[in-house]
Amino acid sequence: MPLTLSTNRDEGPQTFRKSIGIQVDYAESGTAQLSMEVDNFHLQSLGSVHGGVYATLIDSAIAHAVWTGHADSQAGMTTELMVNFLKRVTQGSLQALARVGHLGQHLKIGSCDVFDDSGKRVAMGKATFYVATTSGV
Repeated sequence: MPLTLSTNRDEGPQTFRKSIGIQVDYAESGTAQLSMEVDNFHLQSLGSVHGGVYATLIDSAIAHAVWTGHADSQAGMTTELMVNFLKRVTQGSLQALARVGHLGQHLKIGSCDVFDDSGKRVAMGKATFYVATTSGV
């Protein structure tokens, strides 16, 4: 089955990112900012934001930064994701700021910092994406 992409990568069917409440604030020139409000749904059994929420926020933010300036005929996937959890968060909002560090022909590498309401960095991460034309995926 051929892969089809919308001209706006934020359109289309419900995505996991959208289903847990992550919003795209902007994505331009190799940078992106995504944000979310923390709800009880996002907490693990000890009352802190679940690590998977941070991972999804970081992966999504870097993906949006990587896709700025790329043709719609390209598709990609995460090949590596690293997340460091720095500070416990139990409520409020999270803001992810991502930037591209390397744009090779097929491999794209980006990094991301996540901040809480007070502006403290609570997590950070790095991701590598493999990108190809949709006929090569």
